[in-house]
Amino acid sequence: MLRFNIMKRYITLIAAVCAVLASCQKTEEPKVSHEETNPIDMTLNVSIASDDTKVTFEDVDNVLRTAWEVGDKVSVVAVDAGNKLLSNDVFTATSSGKSATFTGTYTNDTWANEVFVIYPALSVGSGTAESKWKSESGVLYAAYKGNAYFEVSHPDVSNVLNDPSHLKNVAVMHGQATMSGSEFDVTLAHQTYVIKLNLTFPVDGVTPNFIYVRGFDKSGTSKHPSKFGWTYFDDFTYLSSSTSMLLKNYQTISGNTATVYMYGFAGVSGRTYNVDDYFQIEAGGYVQRKTFTKETTIVNGKMYTVNVEFE
Repeated sequence: MLRFNIMKRYITLIAAVCAVLASCQKTEEPKVSHEETNPIDMTLNVSIASDDTKVTFEDVDNVLRTAWEVGDKVSVVAVDAGNKLLSNDVFTATSSGKSATFTGTYTNDTWANEVFVIYPALSVGSGTAESKWKSESGVLYAAYKGNAYFEVSHPDVSNVLNDPSHLKNVAVMHGQATMSGSEFDVTLAHQTYVIKLNLTFPVDGVTPNFIYVRGFDKSGTSKHPSKFGWTYFDDFTYLSSSTSMLLKNYQTISGNTATVYMYGFAGVSGRTYNVDDYFQIEAGGYVQRKTFTKETTIVNGKMYTVNVEFE
């Protein structure tokens, strides 16, 4: 699986901010042809959009770095001209690093308008309306053949203090694949952002069972009330769920400080907070408000550090 480790210093998630001016623009790709011999064993060459070279998925100097590990799984999905799902095939990494090789069997036996690669893999279910595909973590779900979109949620996560490893199951990535012979090539871009909460409590030994981050405008109206969202297979513009992020935790803090990694979906254009808008952070019965002092746009592919001192 993608791995995370920890260290510290400023605020950018180096992994996959989609090269917004180029790779996030919709371009016309040639249709992907398929021979009558499908299903066919293929190789998938996958890289993660970034200028950095990485060997793991870790928080280094407040930069969340991404790389593949052997055994990671992605979905290769083919869609028709109406963006309806034709097939979903799970490919498995046979190498590690920022770029890696995945192998699997591509089963679509018709003309596909486009082929996309999605992480985490839609590996659970059979792809029918009665047994829809979803990822193991449940962050992606409700995908089935003949449908043009799938859904996104914030699955409950436990035991999250001082450990970003849970992000490996929810760090959604997406990219359009090109096909040449028996190979696919794709560069994936992150579709999530991360908020790193450095929490300080007034007493030792707090057990913050529920940890929330909620976004509000200056009038106190929730900016993004739902923790669910949806998106098309080809266009992640609509992948924008809430800033009402929730993690469940059953660990007791040793001392009075802890770090927690939250995640959300900002959509292609990001999520803008104006002056005097605010985050409300709740943990273990404690509440703190962090007000924006300048206009800030939160975008996918970055990590934002928020220091919270409860009273």
